[in-house]
This record gives sequence, structure tokens and C-alpha cells, in this order.
Amino acid sequence: MIVMSFVGIDSVVLKQKPLRFKRNERKSLIGVGVEVKNIEKFKQECEKAFEQIFDEFGCEFKRPVYCSRDFLEIFQINDDIIAEINLLEKFKNLVLDQVDKVHFFYTYFFKIDQISVFGASPNYKKVPVSGKKGEQDFFDIIGSSYPMYCAWKLQKNFGGEIFVDNFQGRVSPAWSLISREKFNVLFHGDKCNHLVATADIFTRLLKLKLFPNDICFLEKEVNTLCEGEFGKKYETHFLGEKYLKNIAPNESKRIITHKLIGHPVYFIAKEDSEDIDEQKVIESSPTFNKIIKKISTSKGCFKYYEKGNDERIMKKGDFFVCFGAKGEEQYNKLKKLGYEIEKL
Repeated sequence: MIVMSFVGIDSVVLKQKPLRFKRNERKSLIGVGVEVKNIEKFKQECEKAFEQIFDEFGCEFKRPVYCSRDFLEIFQINDDIIAEINLLEKFKNLVLDQVDKVHFFYTYFFKIDQISVFGASPNYKKVPVSGKKGEQDFFDIIGSSYPMYCAWKLQKNFGGEIFVDNFQGRVSPAWSLISREKFNVLFHGDKCNHLVATADIFTRLLKLKLFPNDICFLEKEVNTLCEGEFGKKYETHFLGEKYLKNIAPNESKRIITHKLIGHPVYFIAKEDSEDIDEQKVIESSPTFNKIIKKISTSKGCFKYYEKGNDERIMKKGDFFVCFGAKGEEQYNKLKKLGYEIEKL
């Protein structure tokens, strides 16, 4: 009997202080894939871990999924790095028994100063690997699409289902290949999907531990790091110079992920797009908690509605969430135009 595996992926750009005699800060990319076989059991243990942590902080546990940024805001840890590491470690230790494997992806260049990009377009140029402050470099170009590169590296020998946090970026040979495959791209996946949220928390933990160190991502260093955090439950994936022909964007046009978005999508309509606090108010509300509970039992996600842009990804079975007259008006217009979405 073949047992299906599920993996959630998230990533981050890591910036470190310059090496001696170097002016520019050092950059690298790290990503984490959390793999489980019993997805329902994992969800249960994940929620128990969240609930236990909230109890210890004297806070009310209101929804089934939280990301690392939620921890900072809810528990008001602010700039206490040690307290944050201890919190993330606590969560990791509570869920690790239910994780079958942790995939650690990393990209670091040892002897390269410049990389060619957009070679198949008139916008061909060479960019520095790690640029000066304010200068676009290679990691700036591919950083926001790194979850996709992690999925591309993994899917070659992975027969399960992959969930990645939403990404943006430019077209590359790796994207041209993986875009033909079936994997799930989730808007705000770290806030509504147990696997992606756990990948986000593990990624944040590793970033905090790597930041003050002079690690150069030698194989021994990486194995020491991963074994110290995850025991024998890890696998490393180096996306270095050997993979440049795959991960360096060869076209300047943007990646379009519409066909890969996980549904149902809950489109949340803001009443005032210029109100910087409205999103915080929404995400602190009982209605938002109910939305996350619904999403977490599906393969869907949520997105703040962008008029004129999101209609192309709307499908039957999606939902539109209104909090006032403007949202109601927009929903009614969409219904009159024939979009088969329901109001929540």
C-alpha cells in the first residue's frame, strides 16, 4: 500500500554581516519543506501545540493556524531574539514527532560575483550576487520566488502533494518545467495552512540561529545545523552554482500562478484601502477566525480582494467576505456579472 505524503514549503532571504575585507553584506536563501504522511494527525497535534503555547502565555487560542509573525504580534516579543527563539523551539519540539521529514533548501555562491539574467530577452544583463545597499542583486530577483524553486527541486523525486506559500518572480527554466506539474500555491499560506505555517516557523527559527554566525554553508556546517534541530529527520537540498541554468530567470516577464492557486479562495473586501490598520482589525476579528477554521480543513486560502485583478482567478465555490457597504456593493456587481461565488 502506497502512503501519500504532503509537504508545505516556505522560504526567506538570509542577510549576514560581510566577511573580513568584503564591503557588501552576504546574502543567501534558505527554505524549509515540512513533510508528513498522516496529515489529519499532524493537524491535530499542530493545533494542540498552538493551544499549549497560547495557554502558557495566558492568551486565548482562537484559530487553528498561526505563523511566526503572529507570534511576535500576539505575544509582544518585540526585539527579544532569545525569547523568540525559545518560543519557536517550543513549537518545533511539540510537533516534530508528527513530522516525517524536514527538507532544508539553501542557495549560496562561493566564488561567483556576477550572474547573467534575462538571457532570452532584450533585457539581458549581469547582476551582482550580493549588491551594495540600494543595488538590485541576484537574491533580490529570485528571493520572492524561492518557494517555487524549492518545490521544483523536490518534485523530481516526490510523489506526494506540495503546498507552497504564494510567490512572485520572473520566468526561468525551472518555472517553465514545474508550471506544468500540479502543486498548490496558497495566498497567505503561512496563515491558513498547517504545513506551510510550520514551514514558516521552522524557517524563521533557522534564520534567527544562522544570522549571527559566520556560516558559509559548507556541507558539514549544514548537516550540523539540521541534525541539531531535527535529529535524523532531515534531508538537505543545495541549489547552488550547478543549478544556475535552472534558477536564473531567462525572461523578464512575470510568473503567472493563476492555474495553480488552491481553491476555495476567500476574497476579503476591505472597506478603506488606505486604512493601514484595517487589515489588523480584520485579522483580530471572530469572523476572520471562522474563515481560517474553514480554510484549514480544505486546500484553499484567502486573499485581500483587488478589483480588476482577482476576477481572473475566481471559480465556482469561492467566497467573498464583506465587512461593510462597499464590499456588499462589489459583491453584488460580481454576481450580476455572472461570477459564481458565494457571500460569507
